[in-house]
Amino acid sequence: MGQWILQDENVGYCAFMKEMSAIFVLAFWTGLSLFPRAQELSSRIEQYLISQSHENGFRGEVLVAEGDELLTKRKFQASSNLSSELRQPEDRFPAGSIAEQFIAAAILQLELTGQVKLDSPVCDYISDCPGEWKQIHIQHLLTHSSGLPSLLGVSPCVEPAAFKPPAVIAMLSGKPLLFEPGNRFNLNPLDDFFLSVVIEKISGQSTSEYLDQHIFHPLNLAETGYFSASQQKVTATQKETGCIEGEPRANPVPSSFSGELYTSIDDLYRWNRALSQGKFLPNKSLNQMYTPYIEGRAFGWKILKEFGRKVAVQNNESGTNSVSIRVYPDDDTCIIVVSRGHEVAASGLSHDVGALLFGKRHPASSNPRAAHH
Repeated sequence: MGQWILQDENVGYCAFMKEMSAIFVLAFWTGLSLFPRAQELSSRIEQYLISQSHENGFRGEVLVAEGDELLTKRKFQASSNLSSELRQPEDRFPAGSIAEQFIAAAILQLELTGQVKLDSPVCDYISDCPGEWKQIHIQHLLTHSSGLPSLLGVSPCVEPAAFKPPAVIAMLSGKPLLFEPGNRFNLNPLDDFFLSVVIEKISGQSTSEYLDQHIFHPLNLAETGYFSASQQKVTATQKETGCIEGEPRANPVPSSFSGELYTSIDDLYRWNRALSQGKFLPNKSLNQMYTPYIEGRAFGWKILKEFGRKVAVQNNESGTNSVSIRVYPDDDTCIIVVSRGHEVAASGLSHDVGALLFGKRHPASSNPRAAHH
């Protein structure tokens, strides 16, 4: 009996070796790569990024991941030296409009506890709310379709108290809505301002305290927080306003945050992993965040279709920095690019990396300096 078993095993082994030999021969003659797909993708992406560093002067950081697997995580310095370490304090950068994702998540958290409804009028949470605003719902603020007027024309040199809710409402109360809420998209920083007012009204905390306690700390986003007023750098634009020395300059994006939100490429990856794994918000809330409501706009994202798949995009520019996040939710893939100069736009690079990931050997963009939405 033992001899028959041994003979069968030998026959099976020989058959297996013949199949493997055939695979190797086929790979040799057809030029198929025997390296894992992730290794091939990583090599292709890094070759492209190195070329952008040498040819176009790209400086910054790039992180590309499929699920928990990092395909690329590199820092490109002015000297074109590469480093995979991205944990120095100088790697933090202003989050700008990316903060909208955290604001939206906070609202969705409060919705889960029954403290707010997306179809609730914003006037339910604002004192002395102008009557015309009763048709503005929370969802309209989240999708920048509120129709709120702007604060254009307000002096750039004002006291911080001028951007408290009562003062802002007083400045706006005499202005009509730009359009019927929900009819079209109009990027207005006041939408985020009043969302923060809602968060503070419900929670009894400042928006910065709420986000820190309910999002940043639980998710271990240790490199995300707020620049204090003394830490915020005075830019050339600020100097040109002619503000009297010591007189505060109005934040062009008024909010009730205590300072400007900063983050890092690592924290943005942790944040997106928490979302994609359903560890922070349930699937229902996540679907709400990624659903395009008007002109492709979702909660803190713009939803597009590129390379035959759904992608959620958020871009921001702040001074000489630009940041781009591309999330392909159905592929569990995330691209984060931070550009430290005007030479190459982060949005152009993230778009081209997406092209390399999903079936195009060469980037679709002929000019990575151009922005892609």
